[in-house]
Amino acid sequence: MHKNKHLKSPQRTEYKQWLTELKQRVASSQQKAAWGDKLLAQLSQDLMAEFLQMKDFLKRNLEHIRRWYLFWCGDDAIAKQAVSQLLQIPWGHNIQITQCRSISAARGRA
Repeated sequence: MHKNKHLKSPQRTEYKQWLTELKQRVASSQQKAAWGDKLLAQLSQDLMAEFLQMKDFLKRNLEHIRRWYLFWCGDDAIAKQAVSQLLQIPWGHNIQITQCRSISAARGRA
């Protein structure tokens, strides 16, 4: 027998509402992830078609760029720096940095 069958009516109603909301959030997250994946794939194709001489617009590279942005956007000191300063770090190092668990770990303080 399921535990939620033993819940009193108000609790059971709240539980059902909570479960419904949880299911909707999970479904929404899945849709956003799929949409984001399709968006990056389409963006990659469009940029490579427009800039034939540039080979850096692979979907995988766009994913790295997105991860890099999301990693650093929360740090005001980094976010306010000029892009030219950030580009002084080799791209391969940027990819490794974004694999850290936190900005402080990336700075070597964690």
